[in-house]
Amino acid sequence: MVRGFPGSPTIEDGEANGIIYGTLGVVLVLTLLFAFSSKQRQMLTNMASSDVYMAARNSQGTISLTLSYFVSGVGAWVIFATPQAAVVGGSVALAGYTLSTVFPLLLFGLIAPTMRDNLPKGFTLNEYVYGRFGGVCAAYFGLVSLFYMMLYLTAELASAGTLASTLTRIEVQDKTWWQNDNTFLPMPISPIIGTSLTTLLYTVLGGLPVSLLTDRVQGTGIFILTLVICIAAYAEAGINDRSAWEEVTGHGVSQFYLPTDYGNSVAIAISLIMGVTCANMVHAGYWQRIWAAETNAAVQRATVLAGILSAIVMVLVGITGYIAYSQFSILIVPGGGTAGDLSFLSVPWLIVTFMDQWWAVITLIFGISMIASTCDTLQSGMTALLWPLANSLMPNASDKCKLALIIVVMALLNVPPILLALSGQSILQLFLLADLLAAGVVSPLFLGFWKRTHPMGALAGAVGGLATTLVVYAVGEQYGEGFDTLIAQGGIFRRVATYAFVLTPTVSAIITVVVSLLIPGYEFAGYPKTEEQKGDVQMTNTADTEVGYA
Repeated sequence: MVRGFPGSPTIEDGEANGIIYGTLGVVLVLTLLFAFSSKQRQMLTNMASSDVYMAARNSQGTISLTLSYFVSGVGAWVIFATPQAAVVGGSVALAGYTLSTVFPLLLFGLIAPTMRDNLPKGFTLNEYVYGRFGGVCAAYFGLVSLFYMMLYLTAELASAGTLASTLTRIEVQDKTWWQNDNTFLPMPISPIIGTSLTTLLYTVLGGLPVSLLTDRVQGTGIFILTLVICIAAYAEAGINDRSAWEEVTGHGVSQFYLPTDYGNSVAIAISLIMGVTCANMVHAGYWQRIWAAETNAAVQRATVLAGILSAIVMVLVGITGYIAYSQFSILIVPGGGTAGDLSFLSVPWLIVTFMDQWWAVITLIFGISMIASTCDTLQSGMTALLWPLANSLMPNASDKCKLALIIVVMALLNVPPILLALSGQSILQLFLLADLLAAGVVSPLFLGFWKRTHPMGALAGAVGGLATTLVVYAVGEQYGEGFDTLIAQGGIFRRVATYAFVLTPTVSAIITVVVSLLIPGYEFAGYPKTEEQKGDVQMTNTADTEVGYA
């Protein structure tokens, strides 16, 4: 079947809500039943302990951790963002986007043994930054991570709305509360609020252990369904316009730089690799899983395997963008009716145009499940980021009281993502802001492994990174690519974004090193010892003394 324009959904509003809430209900019930089963009861009896609730320390094997890392990084955003990047930047951009999901995982595999050995009681990056650079840097880096997590949560909730409105005739708002030139589509209210509240409920009840449990089941299902749906979409739709296919799989089709060439593709690939890698390095959920692993080897194997799974999914989903473009290329020809967000060139449009209704039902179930799994990862990560705040406000309180405060604050922090998701802004647009902020701190973060890096150098580097981003976009104003592109649809595909993603971490690293070297005689003395580590040292010294006397 060949069509120049996409078909229309046939699933009515009531049926759509039934599918969405039925899926969320099953996820909630099965999660709680599984979590409170006899096999898991021993862990959950200690849920009032921050160590269990936020770290699930030393409890996850390779397979479990592989699936957890996989679904933590590959959310429903890939359904829309990956085909869009593939269409605009061609095969080079798709390869870059794919690598951007793999590199951070490999980096976490490299740093995990050091983190686990030196900070055995860690929860997330807060403990590393505080132990290495002190409270001021920990507060700044923690805020950057929290901002990224909130925007990531926004993107996932927006994906729920976009998926539902694309596959079904679900009721949407007459207009969004934030009406501007960058608004993509009016959003449905029910899937966004329903998904947020459902995942928040079971995450509050079970913390990280429950999130890890959902990852096992949903990770397997998500990978299998991704393979089935993408292959079926290709088989049913096929390639319509062969010249359009060759164009989009080559250098891509940019709406900003005409005629499009491979220079544009390479620039987009650089932006995606740098942006996503920097952002994922401040992903609190990734950091949490370092300490959830049973052993150093488990987390190292898991990150490699998760990278392989992620790469397969990214490539398959990206190809659906090429297929959709070969069918609907008329819609993005200059003057053809769109000017920025191409996320409609994705699996949902192929399904409603070429495939039976039951495929739409399966895809909606699969998508909502994927979103739920990613949302609970983000929400549990936010609780870990808030732990230093609870410690400072209630230093003498019990873990139970601190956790209660964290849960209340975390619930309030879910409100802005819900409102922003309902505004109908582009998903890639949301990621651009978070990625740029993360790019300013990632170099000082890694330079912490160099003993000569001074806390003042790290703070100067982080501030300098932010300043570099602002300068790049200020210069871009002279060339028509200034600050307005930060919130414009397709902003991550602009050349100014490439310059920012290259220069920000580079200048940040230079500032960090130079300032550190200007402070003579400094060398990091080591991380604070836990009581267990102090006991081990004391036992070792005693044993050495006894041997010496012998």
